[in-house]
Amino acid sequence: MLYSYTYSVPYLLLLSLFILLTVVEYNYDNNRKIRQCVRICCCALFVLFFGFRGFVGWDWVNYYPAYQEIVPLFSRGYLNNYDIGTFEGGFVTFMSVVKLISSNYHFFILVCVVIDVSILHVFFKRHSSNYAFSFLIFIALYLGAELDILRNMKSIGLFLLSVKYIQQRRFLPYLLLMTLAFMFHSSTLFLFPLYFVPRTLPRQCFIVVFVVGNLLYLSQIAYMAPLISEGGRLLGGKYAALTGAYLNSDLYAQARGISIGYLERTLTFVLVVLFIKNSIPANMPFS
Repeated sequence: MLYSYTYSVPYLLLLSLFILLTVVEYNYDNNRKIRQCVRICCCALFVLFFGFRGFVGWDWVNYYPAYQEIVPLFSRGYLNNYDIGTFEGGFVTFMSVVKLISSNYHFFILVCVVIDVSILHVFFKRHSSNYAFSFLIFIALYLGAELDILRNMKSIGLFLLSVKYIQQRRFLPYLLLMTLAFMFHSSTLFLFPLYFVPRTLPRQCFIVVFVVGNLLYLSQIAYMAPLISEGGRLLGGKYAALTGAYLNSDLYAQARGISIGYLERTLTFVLVVLFIKNSIPANMPFS
């Protein structure tokens, strides 16, 4: 049987454990030792579950053969790595560095997960009042980010680290982190302008953007495709091929309508708009 409810049991168990850790952290918020134990448990659970997942998801069919083909850094022929597929140069270099240590693909995945959880640890510790709950939300809503989009997850992680410099209005370190993120995934280009967004925006602005975005989405107007295509053309080379592959793929090119994912994101937005004043700490950007 291809699909079975039993496949969801490990994920439900993982979510249950994070719910338990969330409750423990909430009840012992003033106990530093228990909070530290909760954080260690969160990171350990995350690494154990995702770092040893094997061939789960769908994107491994791209990354597994690429990693097998990658030549370790500074080994003979390693410059040919940059001709493999349409991966960005930073990610190719990252793979070749890990390949110096081990040629085992599962070790590579473990390294990826350790890096991801380290970044999430820094971000949640810095910006969240309930560390375990932040992990719970991430896993519940963005599970696919950890299972499949290895390159994009690295670029998102680097952006999360750069949020600190948006707050501090330090453009140079922000630029350096975003440049590094771009070397892992070119979509980072769309996040770069966030530095210039005013720290305080009326709630009405978010509502207008949300409504307009939904109208465009539900009317199936392909407003992003021309922008992405033009961006790829301007960057040229591998980026032009990459954007073309994305726009012509069955996964990204097909029209989408109302789905569970759409309803989940809509509900999330409504809740954020309703409770944003009470839920965002003063040290967060855009608060």
